[in-house]
Amino acid sequence: MLTWDNRVDLKTLNHNGLIALDVAEENMDSSYTFFERLTWMALISAGAPRGPKLITSTPVTQNPDGGKYKDRVNTLLLVATLVATMTFTAGFTLPGGYNGSVPNLGMATLAKKTAFQVFLVFDTLAMYCSIITIVALIWAQLGDLSLIMKAFNLALPLLGLALTSMSIAFMAGTYAAVSHLPLLAYFILGIGLIFLLVLLLIIIPYVSPHSSTQPFLRHIFYCPYFLMLLAAGDNKNKY
Repeated sequence: MLTWDNRVDLKTLNHNGLIALDVAEENMDSSYTFFERLTWMALISAGAPRGPKLITSTPVTQNPDGGKYKDRVNTLLLVATLVATMTFTAGFTLPGGYNGSVPNLGMATLAKKTAFQVFLVFDTLAMYCSIITIVALIWAQLGDLSLIMKAFNLALPLLGLALTSMSIAFMAGTYAAVSHLPLLAYFILGIGLIFLLVLLLIIIPYVSPHSSTQPFLRHIFYCPYFLMLLAAGDNKNKY
């Protein structure tokens, strides 16, 4: 509510020389709660700056060796590996199968369908994004804190793109395989679009928090934030 009030100055320093965003990031240690992250996201979306004392420091840390990030790195690494494995497998087990006769022996039977081409494009995109994510997180295993933060900044958006692309690839591939049944195909397409929208609303605030002082953009970015607020069980206050 305070970040939406124009009378509130998000640049005000406290007696320790910290502003609101500094305090929020200082409290986000390895055991921070979801509501603390929501507070941080609200400040980020409002375009809150960092105080002068933390300009050159790395936020969200109290441990210089980066050891507390080990579980986060391993979790993201596991998810990225699963995505890479599934998309690689899907690339060789194509929907519709392969032609068994000349002159198109061994070629995909649905190659000329637009939905199949969409499947191939997004499946490939998901696989390569997940592979780059894996490599970035392997670098994060070195333990250097600045390297870990840079790896996170690269890996999280790419992993979000990989998950989104994998969802689109599944939707397009399934649609292509049952396109001869229009009712079923459109039903699958509709379900896929609904859940894709839900996925985007959930994943965007996590992988790429946005900062904007423009009212129109803030209202757009507020939608996924409000969805997370509902999931956390607090829907009493909207602004």
